[in-house]
Amino acid sequence: MSLHLDPTLAALKSKLSGQKLDVVISTCAEGYLFPANLDIDSSLSGMAPEGQQGLMRRALKEGWDAEKFRTALAEQQGRKRSF
Repeated sequence: MSLHLDPTLAALKSKLSGQKLDVVISTCAEGYLFPANLDIDSSLSGMAPEGQQGLMRRALKEGWDAEKFRTALAEQQGRKRSF
């Protein structure tokens, strides 16, 4: 769902308030951060690795194109499968 919604959110992000954007991301993207292999998927800024919601928020904030988001999401999912 995140891959399909990302282009629409990117186009609408200037029209949506931060709260509305957060609601859409929270209902769409996976919010549970685990299972995770903390040896390869550790966080530099906290106790848990970045989840799908965090990745989606960062991609929108930094203006990633669809391919960059798709690649980052696939890499994130690959790290979760490695435990």
